[in-house]
Amino acid sequence: MATLYLIEQNTVLRKTGDRLLLCKKSHGKSGGPRVSDILLDLPCSDVDHVMLFGNVQVTTQALQEMLEHGIEFALFTLSGKLLGQLTPPVEKQRAKRKKQTAIAFCSLPFALCFLLSCASIAKIIPRA
Repeated sequence: MATLYLIEQNTVLRKTGDRLLLCKKSHGKSGGPRVSDILLDLPCSDVDHVMLFGNVQVTTQALQEMLEHGIEFALFTLSGKLLGQLTPPVEKQRAKRKKQTAIAFCSLPFALCFLLSCASIAKIIPRA
């Protein structure tokens, strides 16, 4: 997973499907970005955090998509002063942690046997 630092000024972060697009600002009618205006195209699944610096706009749809994918978002001035941040209410790695917990509980009988064998060995060894 990656942290995306957006420093290109006069751009717009938008979304299409499950992807984030960084595009040049278009002047005039908007019918979606032209291919030549797209500076960056990333799937949301590859991003953990988005750090936005200076004059970079974000569409409401892109913000919503980031929150739905568990992507944290922070807004900074061009000089780097933190202005604010959005953090999704649900941790992105929740499914991964559930699997880790399930594996840990599956290996619980092994750990219990190990502890019991250590306890029985401790009983055999005389104390000085």
